[in-house]
Amino acid sequence: MMVHVLHKHLHSTGITSSEMYEHKPAVICFDPMVCEYGVNKCLATFLFGGVEGKPQTLPGLTYLSQHNSALFNDNRKYENYLPIMMMACRSTWYAHLKDKMLERELVGMNGSNAGIYVFWLVAPKTTRNLYYSLTIYDRYYLNSRSVIRLVRDYASYQNPSDFIPMEQNYLLLRDSEVNELMLGPNPKDKQFRPGIPMEIIIYENPTETPVQRIGKKKLQEALEQLPDDYIRKYAPLSGDW
Repeated sequence: MMVHVLHKHLHSTGITSSEMYEHKPAVICFDPMVCEYGVNKCLATFLFGGVEGKPQTLPGLTYLSQHNSALFNDNRKYENYLPIMMMACRSTWYAHLKDKMLERELVGMNGSNAGIYVFWLVAPKTTRNLYYSLTIYDRYYLNSRSVIRLVRDYASYQNPSDFIPMEQNYLLLRDSEVNELMLGPNPKDKQFRPGIPMEIIIYENPTETPVQRIGKKKLQEALEQLPDDYIRKYAPLSGDW
C-alpha cells in the first residue's frame, strides 16, 4: 500500500498528503462536489510516523505494522512508516440494510431523498488497534461534531454498503447536514474557504494522552495553507446523484 500511496496519491491534484504523528492534528477541507454516488474517493493520504521526534516509535520498528519494501531513493525514509488513507463515499441511508436486494429497490425508489456521505480511514493490517478522532466544523468554526473510531483494515470491504451494517468505524453526514455546514458568507470573501473543514488526529492509545484539538485561529491558518487547486468552487447540492 505504501508504494501505491507514494506513486498514485502523494502528488495528485485534489488530495492532501502529509506526514502525520501521534496526537498531532492534520487539517483538510472537504468539497462535497468531488463525491459521486457509489464511488470511493481518497481525500487525503497520511504517512504515520509514531511520536514526532522519536524514531524508535516508527510503526515498523514497534511491530505495529510491517516493514515497507520496494521503496527507492528518497522514499526509503518511509520504510517504517504506516500509510493511511482517508476515504469518502456518497451513499444512502439504505446502506444500513443487510438485505441488499431491498436496498437496491429502495435506492431506485427514493435514493435522491436519502443521501449520505461516509468517511473512514484505512491502512494495512496492524498488530494493535490504531485510533483516530475526526472533527468536522462549520464554516464559522462555531459548531463541530467529533467521533473517535478505529482505522479500518485496507484488506477488508471498502464499499460502505458492505461494511456499514456490520461495524461503526466511520462517520456519516446527511445531505441536510452537509448543506447546513456549507452555509456561510459570500464564497468570494477571502476570510472563508469553500468546503467543510475537517481535523484528523491519530493515536495508538486514546487514554494515554488527552487529545489536544487545534484552536480556531490555527485551524484557519492551516486551511489557508492548503493548495488552492484542492478546493473547488462550491455549488449548492441538488440532492441528485
